[in-house]
Amino acid sequence: MDFDADGKKDVLSGSYPGELYLFKGQGGGAFAPADTIKHADGKPVKVGMAAAPYAHDWDGDGDLDLLVGDIEGQIHLVPNEGSRSAPKFGTASPLKAGGNVIKVAHGDAGPTVADWDGDGKFDLISGAGAGGAVWFRNTGSNERPQLAASQTLVSPKDQGGPPVGMRTKVHATDWNGDGKLDLLVGDFAMDEAKPVEQTEEQKAARKAKADAWLAEYKKVKDAPDDESTEHRKARMAKIASLIAEFRKINEADGAQPAQAGYHGYVWLFLRQEGVAAAR
Repeated sequence: MDFDADGKKDVLSGSYPGELYLFKGQGGGAFAPADTIKHADGKPVKVGMAAAPYAHDWDGDGDLDLLVGDIEGQIHLVPNEGSRSAPKFGTASPLKAGGNVIKVAHGDAGPTVADWDGDGKFDLISGAGAGGAVWFRNTGSNERPQLAASQTLVSPKDQGGPPVGMRTKVHATDWNGDGKLDLLVGDFAMDEAKPVEQTEEQKAARKAKADAWLAEYKKVKDAPDDESTEHRKARMAKIASLIAEFRKINEADGAQPAQAGYHGYVWLFLRQEGVAAAR
Protein backbone atom coordinates (compact mmCIF):
# COMPACT_ATOMS: atom_id res chain seq x y z
CA MET A 1 0.00 0.00 0.00
CA ASP A 2 1.08 3.59 -0.64
CA PHE A 3 0.68 5.04 2.86
CA ASP A 4 1.98 8.55 2.18
CA ALA A 5 0.91 9.04 -1.47
CA ASP A 6 4.46 9.33 -2.83
CA GLY A 7 3.89 6.70 -5.50
CA LYS A 8 5.90 3.99 -3.73
CA LYS A 9 4.56 0.94 -1.92
CA ASP A 10 5.01 0.94 1.86
CA VAL A 11 4.53 -1.74 4.54
CA LEU A 12 2.38 -1.17 7.64
CA SER A 13 2.89 -3.50 10.60
CA GLY A 14 1.56 -4.04 14.08
CA SER A 15 3.39 -5.74 16.94
CA TYR A 16 2.71 -7.86 20.00
CA PRO A 17 3.50 -5.08 22.47
CA GLY A 18 1.09 -2.93 20.47
CA GLU A 19 3.11 -0.28 18.66
CA LEU A 20 2.55 0.31 14.94
CA TYR A 21 5.34 0.65 12.40
CA LEU A 22 5.72 2.00 8.88
CA PHE A 23 8.41 0.64 6.56
CA LYS A 24 8.57 3.39 3.96
CA GLY A 25 9.11 2.19 0.40
CA GLN A 26 12.20 3.43 -1.39
CA GLY A 27 11.44 1.87 -4.75
CA GLY A 28 12.88 -1.21 -6.38
CA GLY A 29 11.60 -3.44 -3.59
CA ALA A 30 13.68 -1.67 -0.90
CA PHE A 31 12.27 -0.32 2.36
CA ALA A 32 13.57 2.11 4.96
CA PRO A 33 13.98 1.03 8.60
CA ALA A 34 10.78 1.02 10.64
CA ASP A 35 9.32 4.31 11.84
CA THR A 36 6.97 4.23 14.84
CA ILE A 37 3.57 5.64 13.93
CA LYS A 38 2.67 8.39 16.36
CA HIS A 39 -0.23 10.55 17.44
CA ALA A 40 -0.22 14.27 16.73
CA ASP A 41 1.22 14.83 20.24
CA GLY A 42 4.26 12.65 19.46
CA LYS A 43 3.22 9.63 21.52
CA PRO A 44 3.20 6.21 19.79
CA VAL A 45 -0.16 4.96 18.55
CA LYS A 46 -0.93 2.00 20.81
CA VAL A 47 -4.47 0.78 21.39
CA GLY A 48 -3.76 -2.70 22.75
CA MET A 49 -1.51 -5.74 22.52
CA ALA A 50 -1.09 -7.89 19.38
CA ALA A 51 -2.02 -4.89 17.24
CA ALA A 52 -3.17 -5.66 13.69
CA PRO A 53 -3.51 -2.43 11.63
CA TYR A 54 -5.25 -1.67 8.35
CA ALA A 55 -5.19 1.74 6.63
CA HIS A 56 -8.37 3.03 5.00
CA ASP A 57 -10.11 6.37 4.43
CA TRP A 58 -12.85 5.63 6.96
CA ASP A 59 -14.50 9.07 6.90
CA GLY A 60 -14.15 9.84 3.18
CA ASP A 61 -12.01 12.96 3.61
CA GLY A 62 -9.22 11.82 1.29
CA ASP A 63 -6.58 10.68 3.81
CA LEU A 64 -5.88 7.31 5.38
CA ASP A 65 -7.17 6.52 8.86
CA LEU A 66 -6.12 3.46 10.87
CA LEU A 67 -8.25 0.52 11.88
CA VAL A 68 -6.43 -1.49 14.54
CA GLY A 69 -7.47 -4.84 15.96
CA ASP A 70 -6.15 -5.96 19.34
CA ILE A 71 -5.75 -9.09 21.43
CA GLU A 72 -9.03 -8.41 23.27
CA GLY A 73 -10.97 -8.65 20.00
CA GLN A 74 -11.78 -4.95 19.65
CA ILE A 75 -11.22 -2.89 16.51
CA HIS A 76 -10.24 0.73 17.06
CA LEU A 77 -10.51 3.71 14.72
CA VAL A 78 -7.53 6.06 14.84
CA PRO A 79 -8.58 9.09 12.76
CA ASN A 80 -6.10 10.96 10.58
CA GLU A 81 -6.57 14.63 11.38
CA GLY A 82 -3.78 15.70 9.04
CA SER A 83 -3.37 14.80 5.38
CA ARG A 84 -2.40 11.80 3.27
CA SER A 85 1.22 12.93 2.93
CA ALA A 86 1.51 14.40 6.44
CA PRO A 87 -0.75 12.34 8.73
CA LYS A 88 -1.61 13.46 12.25
CA PHE A 89 -3.40 10.72 14.15
CA GLY A 90 -5.97 11.64 16.78
CA THR A 91 -7.53 9.80 19.69
CA ALA A 92 -8.47 6.15 19.14
CA SER A 93 -12.01 4.93 19.74
CA PRO A 94 -13.52 1.42 19.54
CA LEU A 95 -15.76 0.71 16.56
CA LYS A 96 -19.33 -0.41 17.12
CA ALA A 97 -21.50 -2.79 15.13
CA GLY A 98 -25.21 -3.29 15.72
CA GLY A 99 -24.99 -0.72 18.49
CA ASN A 100 -22.36 -2.60 20.50
CA VAL A 101 -18.59 -2.32 20.71
CA ILE A 102 -17.04 -4.91 18.41
CA LYS A 103 -15.39 -7.81 20.21
CA VAL A 104 -14.65 -10.80 17.99
CA ALA A 105 -14.70 -14.32 19.41
CA HIS A 106 -11.64 -15.26 21.47
CA GLY A 107 -9.93 -11.95 20.71
CA ASP A 108 -7.13 -11.26 18.18
CA ALA A 109 -9.15 -9.08 15.82
CA GLY A 110 -7.54 -8.66 12.40
CA PRO A 111 -9.52 -6.09 10.34
CA THR A 112 -9.64 -5.45 6.62
CA VAL A 113 -11.98 -3.33 4.47
CA ALA A 114 -13.80 -4.33 1.27
CA ASP A 115 -17.18 -3.88 -0.43
CA TRP A 116 -18.22 -7.45 0.31
CA ASP A 117 -21.83 -7.20 -0.88
CA GLY A 118 -21.15 -5.01 -3.93
CA ASP A 119 -23.45 -2.15 -2.91
CA GLY A 120 -20.79 0.54 -3.42
CA LYS A 121 -20.10 0.97 0.29
CA PHE A 122 -17.06 -0.42 2.04
CA ASP A 123 -17.65 -3.02 4.75
CA LEU A 124 -15.49 -4.34 7.59
CA ILE A 125 -14.23 -7.93 7.67
CA SER A 126 -12.20 -9.44 10.49
CA GLY A 127 -10.42 -12.58 11.51
CA ALA A 128 -10.52 -13.77 15.11
CA GLY A 129 -8.69 -15.72 17.76
CA ALA A 130 -11.10 -18.63 17.38
CA GLY A 131 -10.42 -18.76 13.64
CA GLY A 132 -12.69 -18.09 10.69
CA ALA A 133 -13.88 -14.69 9.46
CA VAL A 134 -16.80 -12.35 10.17
CA TRP A 135 -18.40 -9.57 8.12
CA PHE A 136 -19.81 -6.27 9.39
CA ARG A 137 -22.02 -4.74 6.67
CA ASN A 138 -21.91 -0.97 6.22
CA THR A 139 -25.52 0.25 6.38
CA GLY A 140 -24.47 3.91 6.39
CA SER A 141 -22.32 5.61 3.79
CA ASN A 142 -18.64 5.83 2.86
CA GLU A 143 -18.47 9.19 4.62
CA ARG A 144 -20.42 8.12 7.72
CA PRO A 145 -20.20 4.34 8.00
CA GLN A 146 -22.60 2.47 10.26
CA LEU A 147 -21.87 -1.20 10.87
CA ALA A 148 -24.47 -3.92 11.30
CA ALA A 149 -24.00 -6.85 13.66
CA SER A 150 -21.52 -9.47 12.50
CA GLN A 151 -22.32 -12.22 10.02
CA THR A 152 -20.14 -15.31 9.74
CA LEU A 153 -18.28 -15.79 6.47
CA VAL A 154 -16.07 -18.68 7.61
CA SER A 155 -16.96 -20.61 10.76
CA PRO A 156 -14.23 -21.62 13.25
CA LYS A 157 -13.38 -25.31 13.08
CA ASP A 158 -14.77 -25.90 16.59
CA GLN A 159 -18.15 -24.75 15.24
CA GLY A 160 -18.13 -27.08 12.25
CA GLY A 161 -16.00 -24.92 9.96
CA PRO A 162 -12.96 -25.93 7.89
CA PRO A 163 -9.70 -26.87 9.68
CA VAL A 164 -8.36 -23.31 9.74
CA GLY A 165 -6.14 -22.49 12.72
CA MET A 166 -6.34 -19.65 15.25
CA ARG A 167 -5.68 -15.89 15.16
CA THR A 168 -6.82 -15.49 11.59
CA LYS A 169 -5.97 -12.47 9.46
CA VAL A 170 -8.01 -11.88 6.31
CA HIS A 171 -7.82 -10.13 2.96
CA ALA A 172 -10.59 -9.82 0.34
CA THR A 173 -9.66 -9.89 -3.34
CA ASP A 174 -10.96 -11.30 -6.62
CA TRP A 175 -8.44 -14.16 -6.66
CA ASN A 176 -9.73 -15.97 -9.76
CA GLY A 177 -10.94 -12.99 -11.79
CA ASP A 178 -14.62 -13.99 -11.88
CA GLY A 179 -15.85 -10.61 -10.66
CA LYS A 180 -16.57 -11.79 -7.09
CA LEU A 181 -14.53 -11.12 -3.99
CA ASP A 182 -12.79 -14.14 -2.48
CA LEU A 183 -11.09 -14.46 0.91
CA LEU A 184 -7.48 -15.14 1.79
CA VAL A 185 -7.22 -16.26 5.41
CA GLY A 186 -3.91 -16.63 7.23
CA ASP A 187 -3.78 -18.61 10.46
CA PHE A 188 -1.62 -19.76 13.36
CA ALA A 189 -1.53 -23.40 14.43
CA MET A 190 0.50 -25.75 16.58
CA ASP A 191 1.23 -29.38 15.86
CA GLU A 192 -0.36 -31.58 18.49
CA ALA A 193 1.94 -33.50 20.82
CA LYS A 194 1.02 -35.37 23.98
CA PRO A 195 2.59 -33.82 27.11
CA VAL A 196 4.69 -36.02 29.36
CA GLU A 197 3.00 -37.01 32.62
CA GLN A 198 4.36 -35.06 35.59
CA THR A 199 4.53 -35.71 39.32
CA GLU A 200 3.15 -33.14 41.76
CA GLU A 201 6.72 -32.13 42.62
CA GLN A 202 7.52 -31.53 38.96
CA LYS A 203 4.36 -29.47 38.54
CA ALA A 204 5.25 -27.35 41.57
CA ALA A 205 8.79 -26.80 40.30
CA ARG A 206 7.51 -25.79 36.88
CA LYS A 207 5.04 -23.33 38.44
CA ALA A 208 7.84 -21.71 40.42
CA LYS A 209 9.93 -21.31 37.28
CA ALA A 210 6.93 -20.00 35.33
CA ASP A 211 6.08 -17.48 38.07
CA ALA A 212 9.67 -16.20 38.08
CA TRP A 213 9.60 -15.94 34.30
CA LEU A 214 6.30 -14.02 34.35
CA ALA A 215 7.69 -11.53 36.87
CA GLU A 216 10.59 -10.78 34.51
CA TYR A 217 8.29 -10.56 31.50
CA LYS A 218 5.98 -8.04 33.19
CA LYS A 219 8.97 -5.72 33.68
CA VAL A 220 9.54 -5.35 29.93
CA LYS A 221 6.26 -6.14 28.14
CA ASP A 222 4.88 -2.58 28.09
CA ALA A 223 6.63 0.29 26.36
CA PRO A 224 6.93 3.60 28.25
CA ASP A 225 5.43 6.61 26.50
CA ASP A 226 8.86 8.24 26.07
CA GLU A 227 10.67 5.10 24.90
CA SER A 228 13.68 5.78 22.69
CA THR A 229 14.59 3.72 19.63
CA GLU A 230 17.59 2.19 21.40
CA HIS A 231 15.57 1.33 24.48
CA ARG A 232 12.88 -0.28 22.31
CA LYS A 233 15.46 -2.44 20.55
CA ALA A 234 16.88 -3.58 23.89
CA ARG A 235 13.42 -4.26 25.31
CA MET A 236 12.34 -6.27 22.26
CA ALA A 237 15.56 -8.29 22.42
CA LYS A 238 14.83 -9.04 26.08
CA ILE A 239 11.27 -10.15 25.21
CA ALA A 240 12.58 -12.46 22.48
CA SER A 241 15.10 -13.92 24.95
CA LEU A 242 12.38 -14.51 27.55
CA ILE A 243 10.10 -16.22 25.04
CA ALA A 244 12.93 -18.56 24.02
CA GLU A 245 13.64 -19.24 27.69
CA PHE A 246 9.99 -20.06 28.37
CA ARG A 247 9.93 -22.58 25.54
CA LYS A 248 13.00 -24.26 26.98
CA ILE A 249 11.36 -24.42 30.39
CA ASN A 250 8.32 -26.14 28.90
CA GLU A 251 10.36 -28.53 26.79
CA ALA A 252 12.62 -29.46 29.71
CA ASP A 253 9.77 -30.62 31.94
CA GLY A 254 7.60 -32.10 29.18
CA ALA A 255 4.77 -29.57 29.41
CA GLN A 256 5.45 -28.67 25.80
CA PRO A 257 7.43 -31.44 24.07
CA ALA A 258 10.17 -30.34 21.71
CA GLN A 259 8.44 -32.00 18.78
CA ALA A 260 5.46 -29.64 19.07
CA GLY A 261 5.95 -27.01 16.36
CA TYR A 262 4.25 -23.84 15.21
CA HIS A 263 3.20 -23.07 11.67
CA GLY A 264 0.78 -20.97 9.67
CA TYR A 265 -1.14 -21.52 6.45
CA VAL A 266 -2.86 -19.19 4.02
CA TRP A 267 -6.28 -20.53 3.02
CA LEU A 268 -8.17 -19.53 -0.12
CA PHE A 269 -11.97 -19.36 0.07
CA LEU A 270 -13.54 -18.86 -3.36
CA ARG A 271 -16.82 -16.97 -3.47
CA GLN A 272 -19.67 -19.11 -4.83
CA GLU A 273 -23.17 -17.65 -5.12
CA GLY A 274 -22.68 -15.27 -2.24
CA VAL A 275 -20.76 -17.63 0.04
CA ALA A 276 -17.12 -18.64 0.39
CA ALA A 277 -15.90 -22.18 -0.32
CA ALA A 278 -12.54 -23.49 0.91
CA ARG A 279 -9.79 -24.48 -1.51
